[in-house]
Amino acid sequence: MQAFPLRLLVAMLGVVVLAGAGVEGYGYYNETRDRVFAQLDQQMREVAQAPLFRDEQARAHLKYLVETFEANQEFEDDPEKVEAVYGPDGKAATDDDGYVPALPESLSAKLMAGREFQYLIDRLREIRPGPGGLEQRYYREEARERGEIKPGELELEYIYVLARVGSQPVEKFLSYLVDLDYLPVDENGDGEFDAYNDYEGNPIGNITLPITDEMHLGFSGAAIAEQELSEDMWGDVVVSAFIPILDSDGSVLAVLGLDYNARSAAKQIAEARNMVIIGMVGLTLVVIALCVLVTAFAARKSSRSV
Repeated sequence: MQAFPLRLLVAMLGVVVLAGAGVEGYGYYNETRDRVFAQLDQQMREVAQAPLFRDEQARAHLKYLVETFEANQEFEDDPEKVEAVYGPDGKAATDDDGYVPALPESLSAKLMAGREFQYLIDRLREIRPGPGGLEQRYYREEARERGEIKPGELELEYIYVLARVGSQPVEKFLSYLVDLDYLPVDENGDGEFDAYNDYEGNPIGNITLPITDEMHLGFSGAAIAEQELSEDMWGDVVVSAFIPILDSDGSVLAVLGLDYNARSAAKQIAEARNMVIIGMVGLTLVVIALCVLVTAFAARKSSRSV
């Protein structure tokens, strides 16, 4: 008769311990996750103070590119071009998504060689220094070795300017206007361009899908950052932020996109989650073991008393 209350007491104590540990573990996990996104918000605010947003010459050049793009873009919302962007499955953010060039190749090349485009490239390079393509990864690796990038820090990987596509709603289509990595890169160094192994570049006028809501919400006039980590087509864990670039009248001229490599941050979040899981499993096993021991002890005591 005494074994049951004792087992109940141990079980109740175990539940209390597990609940407390679960709350504490969940709090630690959330704290780790919140720290990552607070870092993203802080970096976004710092970028918003960059010369690009105060430079009247940059604004004038950007306006010229926007107007030239709008006057010459050939993108139409027809089934063939929609399929080329969405891919055969007709869905966004899947492996078969593609780009549709909206400008004639000759005009795209002319604009990218022009002083307006190159001036903006220089402004973007002030925000993300270093080379492009594979060399940018080596650049960041060296920065980590020098201690300039700490474990868990977000690393700015891609930076670009997005523009509207004529009368198309921004929820549906956007265009890359200026991408710091606009040139193709021979990633494997074999002297030949291979679309599967090399970086194909991202020229002015490439149409893209707003993969996340935040990507098009930047056109609402307020800076916004994603609140979830995602994996891109290259297997990197990324998180993005979008900052509107305003015209002199306060209207949104374009949006600056920032893609951060969050692999190190994601590792910290995963480690925090795993610690919670391992801790809960361990405590559960301890509680079960205690219940078994108490039951065995009570049974032995009961048999002796008989």
